[in-house]
Amino acid sequence: MKGRKNLPGNRSDPGWEHGIDVDSTNRRVQCKYCGVIRSGGVYRLKHHLAGTSCNVEACPNVPEEVKHKFIDLLRTHTEESQKKKRSRYGIDDDNDDDEVEQVKKRKGKNTMDCFVTKTKKLSIYI
Repeated sequence: MKGRKNLPGNRSDPGWEHGIDVDSTNRRVQCKYCGVIRSGGVYRLKHHLAGTSCNVEACPNVPEEVKHKFIDLLRTHTEESQKKKRSRYGIDDDNDDDEVEQVKKRKGKNTMDCFVTKTKKLSIYI
């Protein structure tokens, strides 16, 4: 069994070359290019460096080659994740993501939908 990539002392994830662990218990990481400190760990740091705007703002100072490196890395990770989903639910590569969702709903036992209820968001302004 492989060890986790992000345990303290085992920082093999490529994101750690571009960030500093500020507080490992709260997963706070500082960007080496702009100095911003964010929670969310190396996952969010990679999105910050790639400029995906996925739950984090883009780094204004990241070099273009680093930005493209992380865009490619995240794209590869997404493709691998999709392949795992497809193989898990027995979907051919010719079919689209909508069919994956339909199979998930039919199987039912692999989703948490029966345990979750939707509620309205409450906005409180002070």
